[in-house]
Amino acid sequence: GWLRSFAGDIIAVVWVYGLLASVVWMRPPMRPLLALVAGLAVEAMQYVCQQAGWQVASPVLRIVLGSTPDLLDVVAYLIGFALACLLERRAADAPAG
Repeated sequence: GWLRSFAGDIIAVVWVYGLLASVVWMRPPMRPLLALVAGLAVEAMQYVCQQAGWQVASPVLRIVLGSTPDLLDVVAYLIGFALACLLERRAADAPAG
């Protein structure tokens, strides 16, 4: 459970980065940064919902967005950001063509 959710949070940031990289061009490191901001926004939303006593009614959204804020999620997002930055750098260093 712990490893799966932690790794899933890392992969989520890398996946958002990949999605952005496939549809928009931005100066490095904007795509990895936006992917990190997306993860942090979800975590902030979880925190606000918890503090306000709100609950997401949709079980699908609860799975996708999560429901409990956790500092380890932020650590996972930062690791995902670092991996996305490495991918961004690797893509920038690749020969064109």
